[in-house]
Amino acid sequence: MAKQGQKLTDEMREQIRAHLVLSDNKNEIAKTLGVSWSTVDKVAKEVANNPDEKEEFEKRIQSLVRSAQRVTDILEVGSLQRSVALLFGMDRHV
Repeated sequence: MAKQGQKLTDEMREQIRAHLVLSDNKNEIAKTLGVSWSTVDKVAKEVANNPDEKEEFEKRIQSLVRSAQRVTDILEVGSLQRSVALLFGMDRHV
């Protein structure tokens, strides 16, 4: 959480950018991250003024979402395999 008058860190700026990709509700982003609406607005304007950066950032976010989905899929398959093994009494082999 940033306090009034504190310099905005690169990490916080990245978090704000990530939230802006997922939502355009600046009030909610500000509340979630503990920064002012004007800070979120400032970062939003920076992103809007640099469309190449916005596109690159959106690609990074989409890549992360795809990776998270793959992990979820793997966990679901593992859970299914474990359930089948337990059902057939083969839990020591899984």
